[in-house]
Parts: sequence; C-alpha cells; structure tokens
Amino acid sequence: MLELLRNKNRRWRINVSTALVLEYEAVLKREIHRQGKDMAMIDKFIDDLISMADRYPVFYLLRPWLKDADDDFILELAFSSSADYIIVTFNTRNFRRAEMFGIGTITPKEFLKKIGEIPDILHRIACEVSEKNNIPIDEIIILSLAKQLFRIIPDPYLEERAARATGEGFSSVLSRVPDVPAEDYDRL
Repeated sequence: MLELLRNKNRRWRINVSTALVLEYEAVLKREIHRQGKDMAMIDKFIDDLISMADRYPVFYLLRPWLKDADDDFILELAFSSSADYIIVTFNTRNFRRAEMFGIGTITPKEFLKKIGEIPDILHRIACEVSEKNNIPIDEIIILSLAKQLFRIIPDPYLEERAARATGEGFSSVLSRVPDVPAEDYDRL
C-alpha cells in the first residue's frame, strides 16, 4: 500500500488526522527505539506520509462508539473524511459499528485484492508466520514496514561520513601496509 501511495496511485487516498499520525509515530518509534536505530528517519517518513495524504482536522468526537474505545479516533477520521472504508489489520470485529455511519471495514488483503495489488501467496505466508510464531499480524506488518524503511532511508550518520570522504584516507592507510605474503592463518 505504501508503494501505491508513493507512486501517487489515484485508486485510493490515505486520510490522516493528528491522532492517527501520533499513533503511527508512536508505534514506529517504539520499534525503532527497540532496534537502537535513529528515530529521525521515522520523523521524515511521517512528514512524507502527511504530505501525500489528505489531512483532516477532527472537531467532534463520536465516543464511545466502537468495541475498543482506543479505536474511536479512527472512526472519527473516517467519518470526517467521508471514507468508504476503514482499513484495519485483522480486528474487523472491533469496527462493525462503523457500518452505522456508512463506512465499511476491510483488511489490507481485501483492500489490495479489491484494487488488484496483492498476491495471495504473500498474505498466506504472513498468516503462516503469524500463527507459527504466535505474533500478531499487525506486528509482522509493522516489522516489515520498519525493515523496508531502513532499506529505503539512508542512515544520516553514515551518509554524512560518506559525503566527507575524499579517498585520501583509504589510500594513505593502504600505502603503509607492507607488501609481504600473508600468514597461513590469514590467507583466503
């Protein structure tokens, strides 16, 4: 779904509110902190996400309405944005009452299948990993997202150091290494 968003796929739009952004940020930063990574990358990711999203202020509360009151802010955003669907991981039961507002609840798999974007094999593998390792599918999705972010977003410290490189330091050190055969234990 992030790939669709990045490519400005107009078959769907992501809607955000302050409450949703703060939730995304908290979840992602918790995982980043656990891994000892730089949290600034999450700030950049969230900034980019907000810039691509339709932004909605929520001036009223529909609380308590859903089975899990911690999810009411998502319903409020969906209502404010006149969304057709709330895309939820796998707790669709908690959002059944959203239908009273004309808002459907759909899993990411159902949504991506609806717009023709997810192979069944990926969903099946994610479900198998979730069940086998007793890990909620939401965590698998968050961990996969975090992993992909680390691959896409360069580490600022390493990028800064690489930008300062001239090649002279490497050449200088190598020029001081004696040209002698390697010891037996050091040969390839």
